[in-house]
Amino acid sequence: MLSVLAVALTVSMVAYPDLAFASAVKGLKVWWDVVFPALLPFFIAGQVLMALGVVNFMGVLMEPCIRSYAS
Repeated sequence: MLSVLAVALTVSMVAYPDLAFASAVKGLKVWWDVVFPALLPFFIAGQVLMALGVVNFMGVLMEPCIRSYAS
């Protein structure tokens, strides 16, 4: 079923390239305008926290709780 869908998608993209290109551009515009700005602060904050060692510190701090919960 998945292969049939993939072939149908490919055929439709070859049959209507202008529509496929316009849809791809529209999807990239949505990603650039909505998804990227929403996730960028979390990516930056995560990298800063990892670089400062906060993530490792929290792991060491929480290890006893996690071990007792997992046992």
